[in-house]
Order: sequence, then structure tokens, then C-alpha cells
Amino acid sequence: DDEDDTKTSSRSSESTSFVLSDVFNGPIEMSSDSKLDHFYRIHQQTNIALEDMIFLDNELGNCRMVASLGVTVGYCPGGVTRDLWELTLKS
Repeated sequence: DDEDDTKTSSRSSESTSFVLSDVFNGPIEMSSDSKLDHFYRIHQQTNIALEDMIFLDNELGNCRMVASLGVTVGYCPGGVTRDLWELTLKS
């Protein structure tokens, strides 16, 4: 049941808060433009292959769009949890 999964994800994400720059040493970019343009721009600035990037989002359409580039995605409708983060990294 999707509703139960969302509630579980939300509860588990409340236990620990952090700022992305506390756990990630690299370029961090947030943008409201096209996700495709966003990832191409990151690729051009960093020379990191799209296939070596990850994307986490709570909108399934965004996940599908970015996955079409070869980026590994994690769909997180209830927020990012440690389990989802680790599962996405293993993908």
C-alpha cells in the first residue's frame, strides 16, 4: 500500500536531519529549470558521466525523465531516508 510506505518513509526520515554539504564533498546544485538541462550542465561543469550521477526526487515524472539520461534515480515520495539513500547508491 503506497500510503503506508509513504508514512513509514516520512517517520524514518524525521530521526536525523543534515545539510547535504555535511555529507557530500562535491558540487551541489539545485535548480528549478528543466531536469535534463540541469544534468547536462552538471556534466559539462564536472566532466562526470551521467551514468555516474544519482538523483533523488519525490516526483515520479522527474525520476523517469532523469533516468532516461542514464542517471541512477531514487524515487522518494515520503522524503529521503537512509535506507533509500543506501539503496540508490548500490544501484
